[in-house]
Amino acid sequence: MRIDSAFYEVPKPRTKPCKGRPRTKGDRLPTPQEMFNTKDLPWVNTTVLLYGKEAPQTIYHFYAVWPYSAGRAALSILLCRDPNGIRPDTVFFDTDCTAPKDTILARYSARWSIEITNRETKHLLGTSDPQCRTQKAVIREPLIGLWAYSFIVVWFIKNFRAGSLSLPDPSPWYQRKTNITFSDMLAIARRSHFVLRFSAKAWKFTDFVKISLTRSPRVSIFSKRAKL
Repeated sequence: MRIDSAFYEVPKPRTKPCKGRPRTKGDRLPTPQEMFNTKDLPWVNTTVLLYGKEAPQTIYHFYAVWPYSAGRAALSILLCRDPNGIRPDTVFFDTDCTAPKDTILARYSARWSIEITNRETKHLLGTSDPQCRTQKAVIREPLIGLWAYSFIVVWFIKNFRAGSLSLPDPSPWYQRKTNITFSDMLAIARRSHFVLRFSAKAWKFTDFVKISLTRSPRVSIFSKRAKL
């Protein structure tokens, strides 16, 4: 959420019948930038697991309505300030008002790995261009892609720990690479399963006959008819 966003209090339910429609938003609240500059707010110091590491955070949590961007539903809003000054002041919101404060930050920190998983499943496993003809196939196709993604990762970890797999040499332009990506796992899986099938008999032959296909003439019969 932007630090200059305009949000309002959650409207209170009516206790007695009255005329007119019920309110969709309460009174206007200060902007997050104004809240960050206010010292009277009950800030809480906590430690959250972000991107695989524990990080200290100073947070302030409340509920509000963001009508111009999120409609009339109540939101769980979290103002976060890094006491070390490494990360800037950031405002997070969640549509799940029952989620704990730490869970909201943990969900956002896991967003990068989720986006990368979706991208690799679409581009490397081909789930972005499915050829489905029924509604059930449309629903099942991305699930099968995610299942295949998980199966390859589990297969690689199991065999790599057992020492039955060897990593390929990095490319000359990528010598500083230290992590193993899913594209590496997929390439190793293809080599370990497909190379044996295609190259099992090729090493036994020493003389290969060159296959020379007859080429069509430069001037085809269609160009002659068209007088080109």
